[in-house]
Amino acid sequence: MSRFKTGALKICSSPSFPLLLLGLVFAIIHIFLPVTLADDTWFAQILAGDKATFANWSRFLYERYELWSSRIAIEGLLILVARFPWLWRVLDTFVCIAMTLLLSRLVNPEKSREKNILLCALWFAFPVWLTWEAGFLATTLNYTWPLAAALLALTPMVKQFQGRTVKAWEYAVAFPALLFACFQELLCATFLLAVLGSLVYRIFFEKKNPSFQIACALICGGMLIFALTCPGNDNRTLLETASWFPEYADFSIFKKVEIGFSSMMKVMFLCPNSFVLIFCAVLAVAVWVKSASWRRAIPAAFPFLYGFFRGVCGLGADMVGEMGTGFTLSNPLTWLPDVIFVLLLALILLSMRVAIEDTKQYCLAFFLLFLGAASRMAMGLSPTVWASGNRSCIFLYLTMSVVMGMMVVETVRAFEEKRKKK
Repeated sequence: MSRFKTGALKICSSPSFPLLLLGLVFAIIHIFLPVTLADDTWFAQILAGDKATFANWSRFLYERYELWSSRIAIEGLLILVARFPWLWRVLDTFVCIAMTLLLSRLVNPEKSREKNILLCALWFAFPVWLTWEAGFLATTLNYTWPLAAALLALTPMVKQFQGRTVKAWEYAVAFPALLFACFQELLCATFLLAVLGSLVYRIFFEKKNPSFQIACALICGGMLIFALTCPGNDNRTLLETASWFPEYADFSIFKKVEIGFSSMMKVMFLCPNSFVLIFCAVLAVAVWVKSASWRRAIPAAFPFLYGFFRGVCGLGADMVGEMGTGFTLSNPLTWLPDVIFVLLLALILLSMRVAIEDTKQYCLAFFLLFLGAASRMAMGLSPTVWASGNRSCIFLYLTMSVVMGMMVVETVRAFEEKRKKK
């Protein structure tokens, strides 16, 4: 009994125990998640009963490519797991655990127990309700699974940036993972930006061979061409414009970008958003602990206060409507909402510089937020910019989660240093 107790205590005190516990939570939760919400029921009918044949499966994908979407790899898996929901429960549990382990390997190479606890805690701060907006199966297959694949593909570039050794198998699995991730057009474009950023850093700062980045850029570029030339995507855009946003057809590129930007800021600051408020609160606390200066703490607290009074108290939702902020160059008064939004972002980025003192780490955090914001702003190029709901923020919120974790680590370190000095 003593030996058993010793072994149990050893497991509970290990750095991996929080991840093991979270994996168990994932497994239990997936037993009870409904699989008949929204789009899930429709996809389940494709291969229902005696329709579960290879001919029907391939015919569906061909028709979807011609009439609706280039996401043939994603939807090919989706109709399979919708036909066998138990398969989705198993695989999605594995995907959630794999994402956690991947993030732990990237942000916690020293295998700190405290960092793993923080990583697990961030899962509960993340707005998981986004994963059932269109049904658990449809949303996870279209967002979470490609995102997990993208993290796997991103691993070699992150380890190169950190100066760590990249193993041969990590390069090998990165390419098929990236290929799958790129069937999600929004993620493909975002990943291409990440690759280009890594390529520039690799060439001009590290003076090293960027062959991996070049290969990734070719895959992303090829998949973007595949998406842009897909007849189904063109047809879908026409149908969704007529159905969701008829005025969209007449918008200029500038107007679409402005709607992408203002719709993102509306979701973040003009609507109740507990996740963004937590992020802003962590930022404000981090700045106060780091600087102990009111001159820096007050500007850092402003995004939180703005989000609370505008979003939670409902004082600002009408600033952005279906047509965006109504920005026009000829009327300076219409510039005010976008100017306020830009100032909010500037305050966040400047305050982050206080919270994250290491220049290389700050540049990484800045770039991550840029990628996340770009992924959400790109929705302005789609007539479903409003109809897609908040699930289009999943990639943005993931980058914010990582940056929030970075700030918490820096805050704890600064707090410990101050306590030791006393």
